[in-house]
Amino acid sequence: MLLARWLGAEDYGNMMFLIGMFVGLNQLLDLGSSTAFFTFLSQKSRSYYFILAFFVWTGIRFLIPAVIIILILPNALIYIIWQGNSLQLVMLAFASTFSQLTLWPLIIQLGESQRKTIKVQLLNLITGLVHLLGIILLQNLNILELNLVFYLIITEYLIISYLGYRGYKYDVATKSLTYQKFKTTLTEYFLYCKPLVPYVAVGFFYEITDRWLLQNYAGSKEQAFYNVSLQISAIGLLTAASVSKIFWKEVAEFDFAGDRKKTAELFKKTTLLVYSFAAVCSGFYLPWIDEIILVLLGPSFTAAYYTMLVMALFVLHQSIGQTCLTYFYATEQSSLASKMGIGFMFISMAVTYLMLAPSDNLIPGLNLNSFGLAIKMFVMQLIYVNLMLFVVSRQLGYAFTIFHQVSIALIFIFLGFLVREFSLFLFYERISTIFIILFSAIIYCAFSLIIFYKFPLWLVAVDPEDMKVRIRPILRLINRRYEN
Repeated sequence: MLLARWLGAEDYGNMMFLIGMFVGLNQLLDLGSSTAFFTFLSQKSRSYYFILAFFVWTGIRFLIPAVIIILILPNALIYIIWQGNSLQLVMLAFASTFSQLTLWPLIIQLGESQRKTIKVQLLNLITGLVHLLGIILLQNLNILELNLVFYLIITEYLIISYLGYRGYKYDVATKSLTYQKFKTTLTEYFLYCKPLVPYVAVGFFYEITDRWLLQNYAGSKEQAFYNVSLQISAIGLLTAASVSKIFWKEVAEFDFAGDRKKTAELFKKTTLLVYSFAAVCSGFYLPWIDEIILVLLGPSFTAAYYTMLVMALFVLHQSIGQTCLTYFYATEQSSLASKMGIGFMFISMAVTYLMLAPSDNLIPGLNLNSFGLAIKMFVMQLIYVNLMLFVVSRQLGYAFTIFHQVSIALIFIFLGFLVREFSLFLFYERISTIFIILFSAIIYCAFSLIIFYKFPLWLVAVDPEDMKVRIRPILRLINRRYEN
């Protein structure tokens, strides 16, 4: 958020446009291989050569677009595709996106496959702090520019990837690579990834369509409004991101063993957990959007209010959507996930055009800028996620319902507005806004914890007695400290 504030809406929007374009390209070149890689890692320990082969493939994925962009694409086409940005800035954006969203996730997969979640999260935290300090230093030296920001990202993720890789332990039983083993591994990847190729190809066009149309029709400012709204709301995905690899590994193991009951229990608990956490975050964030814009982003982002409002709701079902896709990949149902995803992406691209295109185009649109894109994302995600939930419920044999989605969201949104009004009643114009927000956050978190404690079966599918057993040691520790 500091980066958005200090760069300003124009430069920050341009940065997000460049990154977004290469996110789509990375997905295209991946061809679903990263999901196959983690699924295979989760099933059993793998050899040095298995890991080395995937690193070589990852290097090829970097070299191919780099050569095409630098040596083959004419400057005029580069100008059109990347909306007037220089070749140097384009390549820096590509390298930073690759290091952050391709290389580092590969290292995360290695760690998570061996249940080194704490180490991975610690490295993530350290990288975030280093990045924050780097941005502050560049700002204080009055040299905060896009090219230096990209250099900083590249350096950070190369170092953290090296540190994360050092801790991985291979299957020492496999000491050599035979042609037959290589062929078998290649066949495994081919069978897993083949159904995903159409999905990935359509996903590439889907990703760049949203970014390019928004940049072309609305400009860098609206790009900044949309991306900053997406990033703030993504706080609600922290739980989904933290448990996804663990969930993936456990589901892969249960499915491999044919244990449908445990898979169903784990899926229900995980979807409720990630959705409830997202609802807690959105419930607090929604009432304070105006104040958050002024405190964190500055007056140049005030026009982003309605975009942020919609994206705060969008994240609720995005949390479940990630869990559903993880389930399909872990159970090797990539073909089913691909078919559903392709249909919705085609519809979504058409809706994006209608939301963003000017009203005087040959095919007129609604010209709603980032707000229109946010509405499209929310509505399409709501439909798509519930379709996936319905399919999973039929496979695992439990009843599909949307009651929890509506009730959990309404409870925490209502709580958020209630706490806001109470905080303003106590402190309005007596202390600064940021301290009012912090006070309300403490009160909101306290009441949220009480709700989780009182209704664990409803929110996280945990039996109340089981919840009490888990909480009791914490309460004893607090009592001891209080008595001392």
